[in-house]
Amino acid sequence: MSQSTTPISPRVGGIQAGRPWTEGKPGSAVTTPRTPMCFHPDDYDKLMKIYKTAVTGLDAKYKGFGDTEYPLKSFGLDVQKHLEECGMDGVFNLVNAKGDVYNVITQHAPFTLDNIKIQTTVMSGPYDIQNLDWSEHFLMNSMEPKFQCQLAKYTTSTMNGLVLWKLAMLESQSDSIHALITLVQELQNVTLKSYPSENVKQCTTEIFDKSSQLNMAGSLPSNIGMTICEILSNFSVEDFHILFMMKQHELMQRPDLVKDYQDLILIANTTYQTLVDSSKWFAIPPDDTALMMLMAKVDRLQ
Repeated sequence: MSQSTTPISPRVGGIQAGRPWTEGKPGSAVTTPRTPMCFHPDDYDKLMKIYKTAVTGLDAKYKGFGDTEYPLKSFGLDVQKHLEECGMDGVFNLVNAKGDVYNVITQHAPFTLDNIKIQTTVMSGPYDIQNLDWSEHFLMNSMEPKFQCQLAKYTTSTMNGLVLWKLAMLESQSDSIHALITLVQELQNVTLKSYPSENVKQCTTEIFDKSSQLNMAGSLPSNIGMTICEILSNFSVEDFHILFMMKQHELMQRPDLVKDYQDLILIANTTYQTLVDSSKWFAIPPDDTALMMLMAKVDRLQ
């Protein structure tokens, strides 16, 4: 079949009301494919060429949650673009209980895993079935081997592109929840022992990095101000210690008073620099160093 010939039926969606459609919601019928991949060529070699193009994974591979080089949002956009270009996007449109149509790539939340399995099981058209299979291979080929292994444990006879995408989202969320819990614990356990001479700016850099990650994930603790004040009030320099003890007391008295972590960090850095510049920053060094300095002072006095 030549590319200029009207397709007998597109790969996506099959026949709706006697008319072929290639993409979008069921019923949005079109008779001209967007791409030559939206229909079946009669020639086997041409069909295999389309198949290879459709199932070949993206150049960039998704590693799962925490992939800063190729985040989930970028991965989802690239996946959707490939599905549309290869005429496989139609099967990813599902209907929720209210009759609203959602695309599973951009909005998977309205559908449970069981609901997706049920809706894809009843897809009986040969084009739908093929695209469920082809999209599964494409998605798997677009993931890093390590993330593939994480998903392999879920492999069942009901696996298809939509089920695999939902599993990938659930696995990423599971990883993200665990990672965020760990990050909150790490933030709460920040101590001064890691910083020589109680370097405030090194400490606030760590606080800022962890708080920013939690904030971007929408998981910044509501008591972040208290947590930061508690960390900073443990510095041994009296002026600094008192400042953040007062701010901690202020937050205790006014639970409704929201302290932005960036504001607290700015106050800490500014106060620290002022004390350093005025030669008033005399942090107590680690025990061994303190003992050596005391002995040296005694020697000088003698």
